[in-house]
Amino acid sequence: MSEILRTETLTKVRDGALAIELDNTLAEIYADCVSRPNLTKARSVTLQIDVTPRPPEEDQVGLRRVEVSFKISKKTPPKHVSRPMRVRPQSKGFSFESDTDNIESAHGQQTLDD
Repeated sequence: MSEILRTETLTKVRDGALAIELDNTLAEIYADCVSRPNLTKARSVTLQIDVTPRPPEEDQVGLRRVEVSFKISKKTPPKHVSRPMRVRPQSKGFSFESDTDNIESAHGQQTLDD
């Protein structure tokens, strides 16, 4: 049975694949909000529908066919990771301790030996 493309029939596009992908993207946005609740910037989900007319065959008159494509995208605030690093002029680079923040990198931090 042929369906008319409407908001209520979007769940039937590609046997539900479009709706599943949209649900998965919404779940990812939810997970981002849960993992970063203090970051109050908006998260966005966009469903873009592009409709491209296809020219009629020689013996046809008027529009008979279109190509419809769906794009689901999300936008979340970037993740932020920071740590102090030292300038190493001789090597023209930045240095840090890879396994932990040491006393030289964290101002005022004490060790168990202190």
